[in-house]
Amino acid sequence: MKILITGGSGTLGLNLCKLLSMQGHLPIVFSRNFANHATAINCYESLSVIGNVKNLSDLICAIRKYQPDGIIHAAANKHIGVCQINPMDAVESNVVGTANIINAIKIVEQDGQKVGRLVFIGTDKICEPKSVYAMTKYLGEKMWQEFGHNTSAVRFGNILDSNGSVFQIWNKCVEENKPITLHTINGKPMKRFFITQHEAAKFIVEVYFNHTNNFIYFPSMPMIDMSIAALFFEKHKPMRVVDFTNTKENLIEKIYSDDEKKFVCEDNGVYAITNEICNSPAETKMLNYEETKAYLQINHVIT
Repeated sequence: MKILITGGSGTLGLNLCKLLSMQGHLPIVFSRNFANHATAINCYESLSVIGNVKNLSDLICAIRKYQPDGIIHAAANKHIGVCQINPMDAVESNVVGTANIINAIKIVEQDGQKVGRLVFIGTDKICEPKSVYAMTKYLGEKMWQEFGHNTSAVRFGNILDSNGSVFQIWNKCVEENKPITLHTINGKPMKRFFITQHEAAKFIVEVYFNHTNNFIYFPSMPMIDMSIAALFFEKHKPMRVVDFTNTKENLIEKIYSDDEKKFVCEDNGVYAITNEICNSPAETKMLNYEETKAYLQINHVIT
């Protein structure tokens, strides 16, 4: 099966590429990042397409040429701070880019071509969107659902050791013997969901092949108190604490909103926000000090 992955040369995209190729499928890496295309081509059985979701013509050409059986939409401007000071680019990437995929599918299907399964990669920040990034992803998810064309969406928290992730930044500070920076909201430490790269890719593939009913899916994920996690990176330099109250960040992230809570259904550890009342909300597992240390060690974030 041929599966086009937008943003396929990013951290999550490459993990999807690896997993799908191992399962005998042919990933089509669609990305504007020239450098990382080489990794996908050299390491995995895949096709490479240089393109940008901002350009409708790029998507139409790729879909017509390679005729994918489905699309996983992972491309996005994901950096909250960058989106906040460059809202136009965030809208073009995360909103217009999503609309372009939908419109490209509509156009090729007018010519008789069929595109099967579609999965949108969302974020936990969609639940209470305050930042530009969160609002653009919220709109993208809503458009995807409205399209309703064998579609599903997934939501995650922070992906461990992805490019620009907090632990990656903190480890770099440790290597350079610099103090790490802990962000707080009104003096209180943030609490965040985390998931490994492999877990995220595996969950997306599970949803892609088994759930195309226009629901929103999310896995069970541990939550980490960032002030506890920071203790394992502080080393010999005292951490800097910076208040982020005015940066549109949430103190504690949610994976579903209060309005969505009653529509959450669970099946063997897979949670879905459906259109039926289930009242099966996922319980959040907050890691304590020892559990946080073990989690970071097991996933090779700290030694």
